[in-house]
Amino acid sequence: MTYFFKQDKKSSGHLYLFYLLTISAFIMLLMGFVPVTAQENQQIDDQKIIWAIQDALAREDAVSAFLIDVSCTDGIVTLSGTTDNMLSRDKATEVAASIKGVKSVINNITITPLVRSDQEIKYDVEQALLQDAATELYEVDVSVDNKIVRLKGTVQSWQEKQLVGQVAKSVRGVKGIVNEIDIRYPEKRTDLEIEEEVRKRLASDVWVDELLVDVTVQDGNVFLTGTVGSARERQWAVADAWVVGVKNVDASGLEVQWWAKDDMKKDRQFPLLSDQEIENAILDALVYDPRVSAFNVQARVENGVATLYGTVDNIKAKISAAEDASNTRGVIRVKNRIRVRPETKVESENLEQKVRETLIRDPYIDLYDIAVTVFNGRIFLDGEVNSIFERQHAEDVVWRIEGVVNVVNNIDYVPLTMTKSDWELKQDVKDQLFWDPYVDRSEVFMQVEDGEVILTGEVDTWRERVHAEDAAYNAGAVDVINKIEVKGFPNFKLDNLDTIR
Repeated sequence: MTYFFKQDKKSSGHLYLFYLLTISAFIMLLMGFVPVTAQENQQIDDQKIIWAIQDALAREDAVSAFLIDVSCTDGIVTLSGTTDNMLSRDKATEVAASIKGVKSVINNITITPLVRSDQEIKYDVEQALLQDAATELYEVDVSVDNKIVRLKGTVQSWQEKQLVGQVAKSVRGVKGIVNEIDIRYPEKRTDLEIEEEVRKRLASDVWVDELLVDVTVQDGNVFLTGTVGSARERQWAVADAWVVGVKNVDASGLEVQWWAKDDMKKDRQFPLLSDQEIENAILDALVYDPRVSAFNVQARVENGVATLYGTVDNIKAKISAAEDASNTRGVIRVKNRIRVRPETKVESENLEQKVRETLIRDPYIDLYDIAVTVFNGRIFLDGEVNSIFERQHAEDVVWRIEGVVNVVNNIDYVPLTMTKSDWELKQDVKDQLFWDPYVDRSEVFMQVEDGEVILTGEVDTWRERVHAEDAAYNAGAVDVINKIEVKGFPNFKLDNLDTIR
């Protein structure tokens, strides 16, 4: 049977257009043209990056955003202005590096600390190192010249060296740190051993896509090349590369391409790790955390849910272990059953003095706003501060003190309220999702009603799911109902989302 089709003028025109496009594509291939994806061809405007960073800094209570200026050229961001402490300066860098499209951050923020003598600063830094449960046994020499703290001594890892510097930065009045601490590793390792461990740490880090990063090691020097999705991801990769035996890490070959991860996700599926693989990765991560490595903390994983158990002598070690586990690829929830048992009991009067001295040294906390009460190792904090950050920071500071077994935080704060229409809120959530380098906005859908945001869709990782929820809250949502599913776990439900953070 033969069929005959009548071709009208409209269909004839379509056919002509089809032939024309086909011929054009063939000519382009002959001339060597390679198609470019829409995302690769799209450059984020520098001015929009500036606005996004300014908005992010304004939401960060740890930073005085109104004193910081932001400029951007071809994705390279420069921060300038003033702040009164080093923690705030570092936080500004972290915030800027976490914005999509930022290739690198140049921090020219100057520190104008409170008026304090070098002798006062030296004493406080020494006391901070002595009273911090993780650094009290380190042999560190401290000197101060014009508010610049110079640190000398010996530790056994890069992570320990960074922790000493961080503790010194947390002292009120410090203007700069010169960290000259030497690293003496407990063992020597070959380049091959170093490379294998770096690759393993990159593969287990939820913040890094290890398939886009290549690792080479020459005489203990690690070279990272390839692609990362953000400047912040590059920082995480560098930290992962500092394993035992490493002399230096060069990440200049890591190029920031914010679209690379989204394009790659279309061509591959994220592998599901076995519980044993996740468990091993958690234990490896704990080894490199100087707040946890000294203790016998164990992990057990069932269906992606990690249970931590063991004994530590301070609360910060317990919290840090949970953070290490939640940052491990494959973990969907953390149950923290670690018990805090100080090696020696500290009398309530002495413990209260330690807490007060620690809060006085901190550049963020005004002790006069906080009342401290101690009972049998439990610390009760009362008073009123200006933000939820100050409330949480005060608790975090006390966690680090040996002898503290529990903190009851009764500090109150007055939250800032902002009224937005549902339309405005929806637009702001979309903006938040776009600027977050860890979220693919095309995979997340939302409904907004009376300030409540309902999120749906399917993402690749649990961390992406949490980031989407954080984006909604950062945009001003009154409440968020997170119904986003994770690939590989279509029917998994969480009763308490906070447990995976």
